Amino acid sequence: MKPDQYTTLKPYKTSLKDTPKVGGLKEKDGWVNMQVQFLINKKICNSDKLLVGWTVLPPGAQHDQHRHFNCDEFWIVIKGSGVMYGENGEEIPSSEGDVVFTPRGHWHGFKNNSTENVVLAWGWSGAGSLEAAGYESIEGGRTHLKTTLSSREKNINKNKCLHKTLLRLNPQLIDQSPPPHALGFNQRGELLRRATHGFTTSSRKPFRHIR
Repeated sequence: MKPDQYTTLKPYKTSLKDTPKVGGLKEKDGWVNMQVQFLINKKICNSDKLLVGWTVLPPGAQHDQHRHFNCDEFWIVIKGSGVMYGENGEEIPSSEGDVVFTPRGHWHGFKNNSTENVVLAWGWSGAGSLEAAGYESIEGGRTHLKTTLSSREKNINKNKCLHKTLLRLNPQLIDQSPPPHALGFNQRGELLRRATHGFTTSSRKPFRHIR
């Protein structure tokens, strides 16, 4: 077999006591009072297609409903009990011994509604970091999106969203605007101003603008 970046990886061994907890996980992004460890990932052992984690959720802690665009996820309830969030936010009882698989793109989460700690062993297949996983969470009606897109790709995605908005507000402007890859920040603002010109507040429909 011809060596490649995967066959040249070295076997790796670690332990919970030797692995620090992940810092910088914010409650507004869905990480509510969670203690998270990344045991295997891209940074630790150059594993870019697999991440294995360990999470302790004290009473009242939760991982809000979220999804990943670039990886599948599994988790095993090692200890305790709580509720897992289903695709539509429904709460499903989950306890020690449960094994859950969530394909990419599907909403999921977990909440400890008991009086004892919940311990989860979990992993992502297809990504070796939080950034590569493509993480989106729902919290308070807001969406927090983290991706590894390049600046050019991010700009194109913003412009695609703008074109959808223009199509709804003022379809005539679609033919007058440049293609998605050619728009700059000032051009986006000008097109939105022209699209909404002449509309009263009561006649506009709510829409979400991704910055």
